[in-house]
Amino acid sequence: MEEIPVFCSDTLTPYEKTIYCLAVSAGIRNTYSLYDEDIICIAALLNVDQSMLKKALCFYENKPLSSQIIIGDTAVDIWESSCADLFYGILKSYMIYKRLNDISDLTSDEAIIKNYHLFQECIDCFNMLISFISVFESMAQEHFSLQYSVFNSGCFSPQLVLDKIFQFLQNDDYDIFDRNSIPILCRSFEYELKTRVNTAYLILTTQIIKHSRFFSKSIKEIAEEMYEHLLGMLQNAWLVSVQAEIRCPTGSARPVHRGRNNGTTRLQLIYGYQNFDTYWIRLDLAHKGQGFVHYNNQSPGGVKSFFFNEDEYKFLACAYPDTKRFFIKHNNQYALMEPYQLQLHGEERLQFDKIAKIKEHAPAFQKNYSETDIVQFVNIIANMLPSSCLAAIDAEGEYARKCFQYSHIMTCILVLSICIFESNSKELEKLIHHIAVKAFQYQLISEDSVDEYSSYEGVYFIIQEAKTAAKAEFFS
Repeated sequence: MEEIPVFCSDTLTPYEKTIYCLAVSAGIRNTYSLYDEDIICIAALLNVDQSMLKKALCFYENKPLSSQIIIGDTAVDIWESSCADLFYGILKSYMIYKRLNDISDLTSDEAIIKNYHLFQECIDCFNMLISFISVFESMAQEHFSLQYSVFNSGCFSPQLVLDKIFQFLQNDDYDIFDRNSIPILCRSFEYELKTRVNTAYLILTTQIIKHSRFFSKSIKEIAEEMYEHLLGMLQNAWLVSVQAEIRCPTGSARPVHRGRNNGTTRLQLIYGYQNFDTYWIRLDLAHKGQGFVHYNNQSPGGVKSFFFNEDEYKFLACAYPDTKRFFIKHNNQYALMEPYQLQLHGEERLQFDKIAKIKEHAPAFQKNYSETDIVQFVNIIANMLPSSCLAAIDAEGEYARKCFQYSHIMTCILVLSICIFESNSKELEKLIHHIAVKAFQYQLISEDSVDEYSSYEGVYFIIQEAKTAAKAEFFS
């Protein structure tokens, strides 16, 4: 009988077993070469021992292949379900973040060419990341469907944007003054790509948990529900920020005696859609007034309402036909618009508030999981997030407000980039001034410096200030 090789006989947590098992499976293929510095960074990202991760990736370097290995106290089939693809998803995410951090703000020809190649590498990695996620899930479910794709074809095409930038830079009419716009174009493209990678990476973490053989049944079921929720909510969306609370809830063990300042919010996302609508969603444990685990979803304008599904929307549209204009569709769900956009008065505003109240708190899970399991699940997610994402979540919403402001600034930057492409100098001046005014309103610059910052250099500074204020560096 063939002896099963032992990777590690030490006591390992289910999380450690999961990561090392994925790494061993990826190492067998030997598809991608990693430097030691990359392994160190990936180990830090995943919160595992770097020497053990390196050992896992190189485990079969000088050994005959075996269908199983011993990890901790468990014999594992390392060929099962192409689990290497999940580790490759982590690897591709890491490589994108790393390459984006290398983007230069210099305006020389050499810097422009280097940035182009860096962005091209990022796009290639991004396409592979999306493919790994969707193909793996299709194979696991034995059903190939676009429903498993984080980004559908045509919804986000970074290659088209990059080609547009490069064509612009090669234009014969391109003069030395326009070189001041290069850092803005680069930071706009970086933001658009990075926030999409954030989305894919968060969904990937739930896949890793739900497909692991090492976690308990309840943890895997929570991960299954969370995966389906995130994929439904974030498909074709961008993710500005993720925050996970890893401290234990404080106060009474009884929800009726706990408030929002007792660490009941465990996960917080700032996200948005192609029409640039942005939202702030929190996963909350039961607390005073809400005796079940729930989501709180809120817009910048303060609309506290979760999404309505197709059937719920049709029912409301049939029962109250005049309220159809209250809604906007995102993917297969419907959100309430901001009241100021609708110019609501009197009875209409009362009806709007009544509908919003229906979904002010939405049950997070179909099953009734223990609070201990939910806290543990979020902690597992946190293990795969950069340390910058682990934070005491601001229950007052100040952090979310700064993220909304950063998101709005970057939307203006995207429009500015389009104006740069079109060489529309009149609109450029207006938009640059508008961004400077917004920066003053967001307290990023002083009122008497608005004119001073109404330039390419000033706008670049505003981008950095807005990003810093929002602490929106998902990976560094």
